[in-house]
Amino acid sequence: MMAIDSLKNAGLNVVVRVYDTKHDTAVVRGILNKSEFSEIDLIIGPFYANQIKLVREFAKTKRIQLICPIPVSNKALFNNPFVTKMTASTPTQIKFMAREIARKYYDQNVIVVRNQKNDKDEYYYRTFKKAFAEELTKYPNRYLDSAKETYINSKGSRLSTVESKMVLDKNNLIVVPSQSVGHVSDFFTKLSSTTNSNPYRKYSLQVFGLEDWSDFPTIDEKYKNKFKLSLVTSGYVEYEDPKVLEFIHNYRTKYATDPGNFSFIGFDAAFINLKGLLLYGTGFSNHYQYLINTGFKTNSLFEKVDPKGGYENKNVFIIRYEDYTVIKE
Repeated sequence: MMAIDSLKNAGLNVVVRVYDTKHDTAVVRGILNKSEFSEIDLIIGPFYANQIKLVREFAKTKRIQLICPIPVSNKALFNNPFVTKMTASTPTQIKFMAREIARKYYDQNVIVVRNQKNDKDEYYYRTFKKAFAEELTKYPNRYLDSAKETYINSKGSRLSTVESKMVLDKNNLIVVPSQSVGHVSDFFTKLSSTTNSNPYRKYSLQVFGLEDWSDFPTIDEKYKNKFKLSLVTSGYVEYEDPKVLEFIHNYRTKYATDPGNFSFIGFDAAFINLKGLLLYGTGFSNHYQYLINTGFKTNSLFEKVDPKGGYENKNVFIIRYEDYTVIKE
């Protein structure tokens, strides 16, 4: 509603219908069968993966753009140009991280910790290695070393396999492309033991991980700061930005409460897509390249996942923990 208010002066005039799906696919089917849905020009939501699967087929049949404000698999976009997701997928984030590391930290000692016991983590590892190698080829006149592969040894309290890859005269940049809580927790416990031992307490290092880590309760704040933890993320709210502070003030005034994570996502999803609807009509997705917007949580960088598929917002940030604060790089 705040996004709509922001666009009214530009000429936006819309009828908004709000439905409670009750987390029930039968309710969703009933909503889609309503006669009023023949008049719909844009769908935002629903908020559960099993419901999105149902609505995406409806959107494709009726040629209505469906906006997914929550993380969903890119499979939801394949062969369906009428689906748009607001958040970058994990593989997209990993590719971005790999390119950034290859571009910015080429002169440092890059170590990638592999988790072969988990198929998804193994896929993320291969995704990182491929994107990293491809980025290195763009700089033929610069001496670049490939990322050193290693793993977490199951025995012992230290990261002996990682220790063998570390060097004293460079920053050791350790990448752990994993979403496994147990694997990541084990890594930090053993890394702490390693860095408390000679000679490794003198080594400089920085850890790179994935978006999900910010919600892992097993990663102590002292680890995040000690190892200058850097995470890729599809969204980040800069609370010191004057525009964000103004949004928070307006939100409090309107709703008598503070905006949560979904408040920022909801505004960004509604604003950019309603702006597209206003400027280009129902076929606005064909003009995403002209719909550039700096949102409160994520910027817009929509690209097709395949020639006949939908659109993924490929905007990605890297945030870093330093001195018990979070910095956007």
